[in-house]
Parts: sequence; C-alpha cells; structure tokens
Amino acid sequence: MFRRLLRLACTVTLTVTAAVSVAASAVYAAPTPGGGTKPDELDLAAIIGNIQGLVTGLLIGLATLFLTLGCVRYMMANGDPAATEKGKGAFRNALIGYALAIVSQPALALVKNIVE
Repeated sequence: MFRRLLRLACTVTLTVTAAVSVAASAVYAAPTPGGGTKPDELDLAAIIGNIQGLVTGLLIGLATLFLTLGCVRYMMANGDPAATEKGKGAFRNALIGYALAIVSQPALALVKNIVE
C-alpha cells in the first residue's frame, strides 16, 4: 500500500514538473512585443521581458524540484523526526520559491516601466 502511494505521489509530482517546465519554456520562447527577431532589433524593454520569463521559469523549476524532494523525503521518513523536518524544510523552500516567482513578475514589470 505504501509503495503504491509513493509511486502515485511521485508520478503526480513528475507530471506537474513536466507541465511546469513546458509552461516555463513557452513563456521564455514567446515572441518579443516589438516583433523584432534579430538581436540588434531588441530594445531594452524586450530584453527585460525575456529576462522576466527566464527568471520566472527558473524560480518555478527550482521550487518544483524542492517540492519533489520534500515529497520524497517526507514519505520516506518512516517516523524519523530528523528526516521529517528535512522534508518539511524542503516544502517551506518550495513555498518561498513559488512566492518569489509570483513577486518577480510585478518587480520586473516595475523596472521595465521605469526604464521605458
């Protein structure tokens, strides 16, 4: 029973990780608002937009990695208090990563508005 539950949790976590990775790469690969495709046609706002997608993708990817590690550590703890705390710590780190990804959007948009 425990192995089935562990397999199910890991499968769900890996599926979510794959979906988030695809979404992050789609955000980063989106065309620039100015329509320019050559590097010399990029303006500063477009560069900041590209950095915004990259930063968000990296933060979401790292947060999902910590969520996966926390899930595995917590489930494999078997009542060991030290291992349980390591799992909970990874969960906290994942929440901090997701919060930073959410906060990075308006922060970089503010920088983009100041630069324009």
